Amino acid sequence: MKFFKFISRLTGALFLLVAANHFFNPNFTGNMTFFFALSFALFTFSGIYEYLDQRKKTAALQFFIGAICFFGLIVELVGANYV
Repeated sequence: MKFFKFISRLTGALFLLVAANHFFNPNFTGNMTFFFALSFALFTFSGIYEYLDQRKKTAALQFFIGAICFFGLIVELVGANYV
């Protein structure tokens, strides 16, 4: 369980760095693939950690948000014109 807690915090820190770069850089013209990939990993690992810690409702919310991020990642990779 400590492994999932460590991975959740590590991906959370990376997520905050990428989100801050997108927010504070007004000339950002790149895609959001890395942002969605990190957010998917963050919410998935957080959901696993919450599930193992017997917090099932919070885990369900984390997995739901992770699924939304996964959908955003697929849209970003395939292209919004095809979905």
